[in-house]
Amino acid sequence: MIRQATDLDIPALKAIWEEGFDDPLNYVDFLYNEVVKTSDTFVFEVGEKVVAMVIAIPTEFVYKDKSVKTVYIYGAATRRKYRGKGIMTAMLRHVEEYARASGCALSVLVPGEKYLFKYYQKRGYSPAFNANLVAIRHGMIDRTLQSSVPVEIDGLTPEQLYGLRESLLAEIPHIRWYPAQLRFLMKDAASYGEHIASYNGDLGVCYAIYGMQGKHLFFKECLGTTVDAQHFMIESIIKKTNPGHVTVQLPRHAELFRFEGDVTSYGMAKPLAVSTNIGDMDPYMNLMLD
Repeated sequence: MIRQATDLDIPALKAIWEEGFDDPLNYVDFLYNEVVKTSDTFVFEVGEKVVAMVIAIPTEFVYKDKSVKTVYIYGAATRRKYRGKGIMTAMLRHVEEYARASGCALSVLVPGEKYLFKYYQKRGYSPAFNANLVAIRHGMIDRTLQSSVPVEIDGLTPEQLYGLRESLLAEIPHIRWYPAQLRFLMKDAASYGEHIASYNGDLGVCYAIYGMQGKHLFFKECLGTTVDAQHFMIESIIKKTNPGHVTVQLPRHAELFRFEGDVTSYGMAKPLAVSTNIGDMDPYMNLMLD
């Protein structure tokens, strides 16, 4: 039986999460305390035992002056003993019907592993969201840029990040997150040692979310009004962290490193009540709970 979760299901959700994902056990408490409602969670019961879960987070897909109600499929997991029995397929179908009845026209998700792209394709999802992954080589960053305004680290509020992010993505079809959701994402990033850098000076305006994985400096998101501002910020963070190598993840047609990098599949979409193939728009999905 598929039903909406209640607070009484939290222990069972923790057990499923621990088995399915590489996160701390208290991550489920963090989710439900900060951003997710149990009413947005669906569970599959066998007898009286909860054996699978799917979280359906409401959001929006924004393009030009339009927005489409969207459901973000997150935390889809089944206990090992019950895998391969069609439970997740049934749950996805149920959640999509629920989302459609709630006015959602689109379902989106981020596969946790590469092999899951084929799994979700068989269930009607297409790899609509791509990212450009750029490895920074010597000479790619303009190190001559100077500014009297320094790069600020972890100084943005969720409200400021929301306003800045939406203004920088105004011309790019994208998934929108509101301040309350960004607050969770910022706390989540901080818990993994990641930071949010921002710059607002004579070279332009920009921000980035970055973290270190060993000696690897990885920019998960990097958006700005000018390439100069982004170059200045990236160079400032390189000086601060002294990495062995650097990677930047960008929208497909970003001006920054436009002719560099490799296109990689990032997220998937399934239309629930629209006929348009959103992949044709080169949409942007990032900063997800992935």
